[in-house]
Amino acid sequence: MQSLIDFFEEQGVRAKAGVWHCLRMVILVLLTSHWFGCAFYYIAHLEGIGEESAWTSGTKFEDAHMSFDEKYTTSLYWAVYTITLVGYGDILLKSNVEMIFSIFCMISGAVLCDAGITAILSR
Repeated sequence: MQSLIDFFEEQGVRAKAGVWHCLRMVILVLLTSHWFGCAFYYIAHLEGIGEESAWTSGTKFEDAHMSFDEKYTTSLYWAVYTITLVGYGDILLKSNVEMIFSIFCMISGAVLCDAGITAILSR
């Protein structure tokens, strides 16, 4: 991340330290959301092989044959709102493994977002 900041500063982009801290936080949340989204999709895929027990086999969209892009986007969407602790609840979890994984994501999000944002704002 520091090399990215150095690159921008070499290009003449100047910003206060708080802006760089916020940018770091956004990048960290997006990367974490990507990994949690991929893991969430993989768990649901394993749970739903040959049965209707996972969100990948049918969600509120009423489409059991979603493309990979739609499933990835849905899982990334779930991860972002779970990590940021919004929790809309429009993606229904159908197995205990998915629920346990979502608890882990919520705890990680509380540490990452709440503690991270508080640390940025207190500087």
